[in-house]
Formats: sequence, C-alpha cells, structure tokens
Amino acid sequence: MYNKAKSSIVYIPKNLGELFQIYNKFPNALIYAGGTYLLLSQNNRTIKLPSNVISLQRVDEMQKLKRTERFLEIGAAVTINRILEKASGVMPNVLRTALLEISNPAVRNIATIGGNLCVSEKRMNSYPVLFLLDTKLELKRSGQSRWVDIRKFLTEDNRPDIRDGEILTRIRVPFEQWNYQKYYVIGDRSLQSIDYFLFCSLGKIEKEQVSHFKFVLAQGDNNIYRSRTAEDFIVGRKFPLNNREISTLKELFIKDISSEHVIDMAKKDKISNILQSMFLEPYRN
Repeated sequence: MYNKAKSSIVYIPKNLGELFQIYNKFPNALIYAGGTYLLLSQNNRTIKLPSNVISLQRVDEMQKLKRTERFLEIGAAVTINRILEKASGVMPNVLRTALLEISNPAVRNIATIGGNLCVSEKRMNSYPVLFLLDTKLELKRSGQSRWVDIRKFLTEDNRPDIRDGEILTRIRVPFEQWNYQKYYVIGDRSLQSIDYFLFCSLGKIEKEQVSHFKFVLAQGDNNIYRSRTAEDFIVGRKFPLNNREISTLKELFIKDISSEHVIDMAKKDKISNILQSMFLEPYRN
C-alpha cells in the first residue's frame, strides 16, 4: 500500500476507497499524479517532497477512458500520451492539437490530464481548450462528489477551486459538431515571455456563413480572455472576415476584456495583431 523513501512515505492506493481512507488520515499529503510540473519546478538534484505523498498512478477509477454518444470521459490520472493513443479518433481536433503541444513525448508519457488542470500557479495548455469546449469536472471527497463547469473552476485569485479533502477524478468533454476548429501557439512558453499566447476557436460554418462561433485568447500563464460581444459580431458573417470587419471585431474584443482586465497599450497592440492574423486566414472545412 505504500513505499517508504528516506524522508517521505509514498502511499499507492489501488482504488478510490483506499485513496480517501489515506487522504482523510493525512489531509496535508501531496497528491501526486505524473509529477512533471513538480519535477520541472525544482532545480535541486534531489526532489523535495513532503513527509506524506499519495500517488494516483494505480487508482483504477482514475485510469479509465470512456466514450458515450454525448461525451468523452477521461480519468484524471490518465496520461496525455494514452489519451492521444486511445481517443485521438473521437476527441475534437482542437483538443488533440493542444495535447500534442504539451512538452515532448517523454513528458507526455507521464504527465496527466488532471495534473495539467490542477497546477495552482498557472494555466497549462489544455485549460483554454477545455474551457472553450464547456468541459465538466468531477471533484470527489470521501462520501461526496460534485460536477463543476470548468468556467467556474477557478477562484477569484485564479487558482483551482479544489476544496479541503477533494480530488479531481474525472474530466468530461462533450461532443458537438464543430467544423471550424483552430488552435495556435504564439511565442515560446519556455522563455517565460508575456508575449506567449494561446488562441483557440470553435465554429459552425455552412456555405462560408457562421452560425455559431466562440473563441478565447490565453495570455502568459494566467489570463483567459473571451468576449461574447465579439463572438456575437461574427455570427451571421462569412469567412474569412474582411479588413473592416476585423477592425470592428478588434475594437469590440479590446473594449470588452478591458472592462475586466488592466491591459496596457503594448498588450492591446499584440492582441490586435493576433486577431488580425487569425481572422484573415481563409476558412477550410
């Protein structure tokens, strides 16, 4: 049930029952999935861990992938590579692209989808896409569970809203027919630059006319920008947008997000340039 290291005891439960039994006994234990962010964030030769660590690697219920007619359900401890291997044919293209952008194959082989969502200090690659896909998250504690819309997963200080005793156990991605799916990475995240952006968009387009459209722009490691006003402006128009329409779209987007975020002129210019290039691109079904 556990392995003892020099300074830490690592518990390895096999099911949710064992997991919460241990977690109730050691509520300050580190919940450890792939551990990739923890490993990368420490510069020491030896990894520092708390006295009690709970590994999720063998929790059966958190290792499952399930597909229904309405959604793809992913256990929080499923690795990124396993999701790509087993579910590439059914997941939205935009999600597959985002998962492939996560580091390299060696890291994706141990990194988990739950860990990617639960890093407290920053939002990782999968979050903006799962946000746009209206993903639901299951948070469990001993004897209780709740499903949360991913859009309500973050607290006011931009950290995952995981309550005492809770663990993210399942991620449910709904299926919907989007024939326009785009995901772009702008800049280099490894440089820790404020010029690092993720752009993600989903649309339904028939005969080049937009019937439904939504998009997000994620800047740096935290800010997720979305404007319903800009999205409504796009609906009913033809792709690609012309220069006049893009100018109006940029004004609406900047005005909308400026009401919630402090955005300096340099960042506004950067966002405008991104939108200009994204929406001038020809539509291809």
